[in-house]
Amino acid sequence: MNLESQVTANVKLLEDEKDGYKLSINLKIKGKNIDNNQLDNLIKKANQIWPYSEEKRKNMELTLEIDSISH
Repeated sequence: MNLESQVTANVKLLEDEKDGYKLSINLKIKGKNIDNNQLDNLIKKANQIWPYSEEKRKNMELTLEIDSISH
C-alpha cells in the first residue's frame, strides 16, 4: 500500500470561566490510497497513544475530520 496522508491542525486558545483557558484543536486528516474504515481505525489507534490523550484533554476540545481517497 502506498498510503499518503496530510494533517492540518487548527488550534485556538479559548477562555474558560472555570479553568482560565483551554485549547480547541481540530485535526483534518486526509488519506490517499486508503479507505475510510482503515483510516478511521488508524486514527483511533494513534489517538490512544497521543501524548495529550489523558490529562491534557480535560482542558482541551478535540475534533477530527477524516477524508480518504482510495485508488
